[in-house]
Amino acid sequence: MTSQLLHTLKSVISPYFPIANPEARLPKAMRVIAALAETCSATSRELFVAGAELLKAGSADHGWNVIGPCFERGVDRTDTVRELARSHLAALPGGLRHVLGACSMRVFDELNEKVFGVLAPDVRDEIVRRWSEPNGSRLYVTREGLFAVDLPGTDFRCALTAKGLSQSGLRLTQHEATRLLLAQVDGDFASGPVLTVLPAMAVLHPGVVYTLLGAVIGPDGSLPPELDRDEIHALAAAVHDKLKCEDGTVELRAPFARFFRWMGDEKRAAQAHALTASVRSLHAEQGGGLALDPNLSGRERADEVSRINHTRAAIERQLAAFHYDRAIEPRLAATELLASASSFSSAGERPLAAAMYAAAAEKLASCGAFSEVRSTLKDAAGAYGADWDALSRICARCAEAFDRRGHHHAAAKTHALAAGFMRERIERHADIDVAGALACYERHFVRAQSDVPARIRSAIAARLHALSSADGLKVIGAVIRFDARQDPILFEAFDPDADTEWLLWHMGEQGDGTGVYHLVIDETREQLCKTGSRHPYFDRTVTRNDFIDGDEALALLSR
Repeated sequence: MTSQLLHTLKSVISPYFPIANPEARLPKAMRVIAALAETCSATSRELFVAGAELLKAGSADHGWNVIGPCFERGVDRTDTVRELARSHLAALPGGLRHVLGACSMRVFDELNEKVFGVLAPDVRDEIVRRWSEPNGSRLYVTREGLFAVDLPGTDFRCALTAKGLSQSGLRLTQHEATRLLLAQVDGDFASGPVLTVLPAMAVLHPGVVYTLLGAVIGPDGSLPPELDRDEIHALAAAVHDKLKCEDGTVELRAPFARFFRWMGDEKRAAQAHALTASVRSLHAEQGGGLALDPNLSGRERADEVSRINHTRAAIERQLAAFHYDRAIEPRLAATELLASASSFSSAGERPLAAAMYAAAAEKLASCGAFSEVRSTLKDAAGAYGADWDALSRICARCAEAFDRRGHHHAAAKTHALAAGFMRERIERHADIDVAGALACYERHFVRAQSDVPARIRSAIAARLHALSSADGLKVIGAVIRFDARQDPILFEAFDPDADTEWLLWHMGEQGDGTGVYHLVIDETREQLCKTGSRHPYFDRTVTRNDFIDGDEALALLSR
């Protein structure tokens, strides 16, 4: 069985590999590969043998005399021929499936980068010139939707992946990338202007389109005047959305942050900055991404790499928060501010970390719950250390943000939290301005306690329409009514500016167990309890337990 298979392979391959003519060995090996690529299965033994022969033919002196001048001096002959052959196979009809049968697309992408990254400068320039000149030769697009270029002076045609197009591969300038976008393409996949082909290519190979578009973006995020900004934005948005869950590189992500900002696409600008930050954080953990003083020791180098990358990640997170804020996404902005604080903390920048925690807390107070703000303020307190004054100011701003939303109970609890922070600093830090910290503590404590009636009035004012409606204000577990916007017993009308204490009177329960409450003033409670009045819904006299006041009433009104 084995001898029969070998005989069959020999009969198929031997006509193409006559040993007597070594100069013809390489072109004949390439013809065999081309003939087999489209017809053989992905695990074909014939193709494997033909590939081995192509590698031998290209590595032999006669083959290398053709291939070698295309690459930089000193490259490894065998490795270069192997990856050149792989890229050539990927460009053939049906060839990419054979390449991906032996390695993943990610691995092929990295190997493709190596091929184009070691091209001789004149060869690289000739490849670019061919599509850049008005009457130059067209690019080729493979059946599988990859760009392919001919290697000057040879019969090799090489597929171009995303990394092959990158700044570690072909290293296109903005002008060269622009000329590529304006070039013409031929191939089984599509023909015509490159820009008309890219939408379909983006579906199959978004990384290729992403890398190419990134190369045409200027330092300020602008595009060359030859390109239509709306057309490029549509393409960029599509591939960005497709690739936003992948890591990428700083060099790949940063141009899109600039471009989306230039276009006014705030949300995608924020996402691109956040993606860049993720890459920086990865560099901080794994090392790399920076060129440092070679005189630094190994430990010093690692610490410096970590510090710089964490700092740069924190700055990118700040920028992401800025753009999310402009996109009216306060919660996403807060998330980025928290991430920025964490990165600054990892970089040893405690004052900057404290500032980011503070900004995140204030942002959350404008859109989130007290529990989220409390957690963030505790992180800020740790970063601020003994700086009680700065901590007090951010707590006050958070309380104001809650008040603006009508969450007066949360505002009161924020002041109570601030008072606790002040007390801790007085107890733990003997070198601070104790008198100043104590005065600050008292201000927060008083606001947390004495403002409750005023906060209740503000909560009523904020919900007055719902409270006085036919259905009342429906909150979790309760319905609160305020018929005619006045006390039902003493008929005092509601005035948010009057120094009146309003309470909740429990009037009964609905069929589903939901409590029903009416707003009354403190004088009504005193009069009903003092005179022993009968409860209008319960068969007993009114007691003080029928009323909810203070923090509990504020919490119910603020649900």
